[in-house]
Amino acid sequence: MKVVILASGRSFHATRWASALSKKNIEVIFISINALTRKLDKKIKHIQIGNEKKYYYFLSAFRFRKLLKEIKPDIIHSHYASGYGLLGYLSNLFLYIPRITSLYGAEVFDFPNKSFLHAKLLEIICSSSVEVFSTSRVMANVFSGQYPNLPSPTITPFGVDLSIFDPVRFPKKNDSKFISIGLVKKLEKKYGVDVLIEAVSILVKKYKVKVILKVAGDGVEKQNLINLAANLDISELISFSGWIDNDDVPEFLSSLDIVVIPSRFESESFGVAAVESLAMRKPTIVSNVGGLPEVVENNISGYVIEKENPDELALKIWEIINDKAGTAFVAREARLRVVKYFDWNNNVNLVVNQYAKIIGD
Repeated sequence: MKVVILASGRSFHATRWASALSKKNIEVIFISINALTRKLDKKIKHIQIGNEKKYYYFLSAFRFRKLLKEIKPDIIHSHYASGYGLLGYLSNLFLYIPRITSLYGAEVFDFPNKSFLHAKLLEIICSSSVEVFSTSRVMANVFSGQYPNLPSPTITPFGVDLSIFDPVRFPKKNDSKFISIGLVKKLEKKYGVDVLIEAVSILVKKYKVKVILKVAGDGVEKQNLINLAANLDISELISFSGWIDNDDVPEFLSSLDIVVIPSRFESESFGVAAVESLAMRKPTIVSNVGGLPEVVENNISGYVIEKENPDELALKIWEIINDKAGTAFVAREARLRVVKYFDWNNNVNLVVNQYAKIIGD
């Protein structure tokens, strides 16, 4: 089986899918408009067909169409509907290669609301696909509400490798008097790290809890977050470690007592960071947006609170700290939930099986 993955070279999710499929003995060609900055399995051929200017989605269609005629793939799989989905649609006109479109979030929660033309474009891209994939049910439900005449997307969760995200391999070192709270996220407004910083301030000043906050990630909001911590007079309690390699995420999570994912926008369509945290048996707090409540069952495998509420978040952290029995139960259930629903090997096999059905293999 030969599959073209059409996606951003910067996408951790797309490159991870591509590498996993390659390891299942599928011949994968990864094609992107931008340069490749993520790891790919060594057997995968990468081809760059343009640059990041928006009009290249149109201009690159001619070059991609020529490549399709040379490669003759069994399937084209576009990741992110409104960009690479459009490129896949334009390039494949009258070639009739089976094309799959994977939804990522913003193109469902935001893109169709921009105008009638945006909504119609997404409909054309997805209706001409043999199948549409969604990482979460909530995103699939929103999509089906927008386009009730189209088939419901197939749910393809983005899970974790349980042999890597294993708390036995990375035991926590209990050598600190401080409660360690943290997260791994882009430092963008969407992810609400400012809410977490405000909650830490409340924990320290109102609840008198000894805490430290570890933030792994980088982004446009970093300086604003540093300034917020300084204004709240808690700079010494917060470390910004910048980007960490994906291979280092399990060890980073193992250093935490509590993980918080305080996203504020519905376009948080799934929540891979939450799955990783649950796999490491970490008490995990998420905000009630997008696909996060789908990953975390409130008071069973984790905790769900309302978004943009630092007071509620601080209270929930204080409750977790003071409920050792309840926290131990949640930590056990967290790992079990990932084993049941978000085992990466099972998720990849699901996609492989869908490919086989599409080409009649």
